Amino acid sequence: MTTNPTHPAANVTEYDTVFVDRDGSCGIVTMNRLEKYNALNAALRNDIYAAMSALMADKTIRGIVLWGGTKAFVSGGDLVEMLKRRPIDAFGPTSGASDLWALIHHSTVPVVAAIAGPCFGGGLELAMACDLRVAADNALMGQTETNVGLIPGRGGTQRLVRLVGATRAKEMIFTGEIIKPDEAYRIGLVNKVVPAAQLLDEAKAYVHRIAEKSPHSIAMAKLMINNGQDTNLDTALMMEQLAFATLFSTDDMHEGGDAFLNKRRPAYRGS
Repeated sequence: MTTNPTHPAANVTEYDTVFVDRDGSCGIVTMNRLEKYNALNAALRNDIYAAMSALMADKTIRGIVLWGGTKAFVSGGDLVEMLKRRPIDAFGPTSGASDLWALIHHSTVPVVAAIAGPCFGGGLELAMACDLRVAADNALMGQTETNVGLIPGRGGTQRLVRLVGATRAKEMIFTGEIIKPDEAYRIGLVNKVVPAAQLLDEAKAYVHRIAEKSPHSIAMAKLMINNGQDTNLDTALMMEQLAFATLFSTDDMHEGGDAFLNKRRPAYRGS
């Protein structure tokens, strides 16, 4: 395994192309294919999937930061590898490849993307699959697939529309435009822009704030937001009411109420 000079802490589990760390209840997945600006090949994609899955299965993890250091997030798909694919290999449901984007989207564990440097194509789609996005001041973002005769194939035509609206999404996709962090923040693509040196700390801060809440309420909130937006309002509101009522069955809800009434900090246990 190569050494990542931006890697901040001791490695916990070894993979070929990622490091996995934790900071309390925050899991950290650091992509480490920097010689290719973290271009997504099968090895990197599979390692991220395996690392994320392991962290998501750990009940002491309340959130995950995904990043590639301060040099690059993901510069896109590995074009050399992509050009070897047959059409059926590029079609996710039949390719047999693990769907990393779906894993992140459907997980009840929040994921924060910490974006620095190039974040193009499938990399931006990976960031958009995450729940929150923090951008470094050196980040560059774009759905650049039309520059090589393709379209976004991992959710870009759908998630980008939901985040920034159809008109702006069409402009970015049709032109292959690359935007800077301030513009990404202005249009709602990222939650915050920070100096590159502060990127990891800011992303972890989101997770630590989330970890102060009940994991049950965070999980239900994510499920409702992700699934409610794709149905009609009456159905979405009914789903919300059912999720709200279900949380009354948890010890955490009663702990939260008692803590509020007695002016103390709640001690949520995920029960």
